[in-house]
Amino acid sequence: MLEEWEHYFRNLKEIRNSLKGEQILKGEKHDKTDDPTRIYIYASRQIKQKIWNDLSVELSDNSIPDEIAHEIYVGQYLRFCQSKEGKRVGRERRERPEKTEEMFRKDVIGWCRRELLKQNQLDMDIVRAVGEEARLSSVNDDVTFAVNERISSLTNLAKPFVPDIPGTSSVITWGLNSRAVARLSVSQCNTLFGTNLLEDDGFSPYEILCYGSKYGLKAEDFTKFSCGDGDIKPAGTYYRAYQRKKDMMMREPDKYVTPHLDKRWHLPAYMPDLNMSQVIVDEGKINKAFLLGIIYGVLKEVDEDGKKIWLCLSGDGGVEAVKIHRKPVDAEAHFLYNALSYNPGVVDKVLTKVGAKKRQDIRDNPRPESIDSHTFIKGCREANILERIYMLPYAEPANDSLPSIVKDKLMPLLLDEISGYYASLYGPHRTNIAGKNAADFIQNLKDNVLALNEESSDSYFIVWNTALAEKISVLGG
Repeated sequence: MLEEWEHYFRNLKEIRNSLKGEQILKGEKHDKTDDPTRIYIYASRQIKQKIWNDLSVELSDNSIPDEIAHEIYVGQYLRFCQSKEGKRVGRERRERPEKTEEMFRKDVIGWCRRELLKQNQLDMDIVRAVGEEARLSSVNDDVTFAVNERISSLTNLAKPFVPDIPGTSSVITWGLNSRAVARLSVSQCNTLFGTNLLEDDGFSPYEILCYGSKYGLKAEDFTKFSCGDGDIKPAGTYYRAYQRKKDMMMREPDKYVTPHLDKRWHLPAYMPDLNMSQVIVDEGKINKAFLLGIIYGVLKEVDEDGKKIWLCLSGDGGVEAVKIHRKPVDAEAHFLYNALSYNPGVVDKVLTKVGAKKRQDIRDNPRPESIDSHTFIKGCREANILERIYMLPYAEPANDSLPSIVKDKLMPLLLDEISGYYASLYGPHRTNIAGKNAADFIQNLKDNVLALNEESSDSYFIVWNTALAEKISVLGG
């Protein structure tokens, strides 16, 4: 038994050093936090020290309290008896320093913890703690003002780390235990929380919860997901990484694993881009590829094994069938238009090939007088492009979205492509004659569309004729 006591007290100095280091760490624990959304009240190192100075006087004088001595003695005696019974033979001696600290924590610190929990000074709700902190810190003698100021500061702390976008809405909600609410006056509650307070005993009385949320944000509002805006706002990290992945999948679809649950979700037909501006760009590319691909003959109708399908001419002179789910698309214009949203790679090839043909025409025939020999002009006539897009909504099976696509996107795009082509070839010094000739060309195309030269009260017909008449009038001066 004496040997046990010798070992116990021999290691007390080492235990004291260990506990002293732990005391320092715990004293500063709440002064620094890695979580900017959480602040601690009544928990600074200085306040903890002040509280302990007050409590230690109440708990004991400079001598060891009888209760602690009793805990040490009883603990040592019970462990000695157990050792004698053979329940801890050998191992206890080999791990003596750790075991001694464990005994000390159980006997002495355990008693201190139980006694501290009995002190009313430590069992305080959050509102009382805020007031006590103000009193001990001597920051503000007006406790009510200190409480209001401290709680009000949480509003900014609870704001979510998201962009501040006009048109979005924010909601701040508070959660308090009824014990804490009881310390606030009705006017204080109204001033601090308004109608956004949720009082419930399910909340800890030692916390004030302030939850801020923002509604109406889109993925494109977050910088890393944004497609950017040219040189002013570069594309975000996640957006660029996703685009690189998509490009690799376009080039070698069987080599790369999709980042999505479904291997087709990178295609515009299945899931448009998160950025609305990029969706508009993608739709514009599809519309342009559809019109110019047919006009320039890059997208061609061919007969294959008795069935007409669409082929795409690539830049290296090769051809490939336009497909959906590995199945060639029937040679109908509305099927082709639908298929392009499944084939962004084909869209890019078409636009690249069209650009090359246009540059070649301008190099070979740069004079405006030779414009009729250009592929674009000849293609518009040979494909009867105006009639082709006008008749798209009448194709079978019916597609309710085609009328609006044609009149709002394809028709304006075609008229702009025609007027822009004339303007680019004639140059800025002959805009009037370029506009007049473009107007004459559009009129000539319209004259060859039988359906546009008949009388009709159909709204679709009226929209077309009105738009064509206005464009011809503007261009012709």
